[in-house]
Amino acid sequence: MRKTLTILTVVMVLLAGCSGGGGGGTASPTESPMDGQTTDDPAMDSTPTPDGTPTPDDSDETPDEDDSDDTPTPGDTPTPEDTPTPDDSDETPEDTPTPEDTPEPGDGTDDSEPEPSSVVSGLNASDPFANATQLDLTLYNGSQEIGLHLQNDSGTNTEFLRVSRPSGEELALYTTPDYVAYRNSTSGEIRYGERGGNVGVGVNFLAAFTIIGGIAYAGIVEWDQTGTTSVDGETAYVYESDSLNQTALNSNENLELEFDQDRIQSVDGEMVVTADGRIQSITVLFETPSGTYGSDLTVGYDAVTITQPDWVDESDASS
Repeated sequence: MRKTLTILTVVMVLLAGCSGGGGGGTASPTESPMDGQTTDDPAMDSTPTPDGTPTPDDSDETPDEDDSDDTPTPGDTPTPEDTPTPDDSDETPEDTPTPEDTPEPGDGTDDSEPEPSSVVSGLNASDPFANATQLDLTLYNGSQEIGLHLQNDSGTNTEFLRVSRPSGEELALYTTPDYVAYRNSTSGEIRYGERGGNVGVGVNFLAAFTIIGGIAYAGIVEWDQTGTTSVDGETAYVYESDSLNQTALNSNENLELEFDQDRIQSVDGEMVVTADGRIQSITVLFETPSGTYGSDLTVGYDAVTITQPDWVDESDASS
C-alpha cells in the first residue's frame, strides 16, 4: 500500500538507527539472518593404470646337461570347472528400506509453517505489510495510549491516516491524486497542499514512530507455534508468547524499555500469520505495576472504500 510505503520509508531510516546503536526509549526488533552453505561434491579419483608386464631377462648361459637327464613333461592342464549358474528362485529380494525424511525445525506438521524468527525479521523489510489495505494499531505506554488508523483505496488512489494522541488530540491526513488535506481536531486547523509536498510530513513521522513502537515489541518476546486458525478460508498459524526473549534483549546494549523488565507481572502475546507469510495481527502486552505496555496491531487485505471527510472543502483544496 502506498501510504505504508511512505511511512515505512521513514520507519526503515529509524530502524536502521536503532539497530546501529540508537534506539531512544523504544525496543527495536532483532534480525537473525541465516547464512547458507553449499558444499561441492568431491571429484572421483582417476583409476590407476597397472604396470606393464615384465619381460624375461635374456641369458647367454646354456643349462648344464648334468642338471637334468630328462626334460620334465608338463602335466595335463586342469580343465576349470564350469562357473556355477545361480539357482532360479521364486524369492524376491526384499526392497532396500527408504530412509525417512529428516524432520524440519518446527512442530513437523507442515513445511509451509513460517518460522517465528523469519516473521519477526521480516518486520524490518521495506514494506512488511505489502498489499495491505487497512492497518489499525494501538500503542500502550503505561496509563497512556496512542492510536493509528490507516486505509488505502487503490481503486481511487486515495489514502486516509489518523493518529490519536494520549491527550485526545487527533491528527488526520486525507490524500487524493490531486491534493492533501490535514486537520488538527483540537485546534481546528485545516491545511491543504500538493501530494508529496510538506503538508502532512509531521503526521507521517508521528505514524512512523508509532509503528516502530508497535512492531518492536514482537522482537523481544519468545514465540511458540500453538495452533492454526482460518482467515478468509485460508489456513493461518497462531503463535503465542508468555516470556521475554533474553537473547534479543541482551544482544542490544542500547535497547531501552519504558518499563523495568524485572517488574513485569505477565507477558501476553499472540501473532497470526498466513502460510504465505502475511501478517494478520500481532498483540504483545506487558503488565507492570505502573500499567500496561505493548501494542495491538491488526492488518486487513480486503478492498476498502474511503469516503471524503466532512471537514474537507474541495474549493479550498483546489485554490
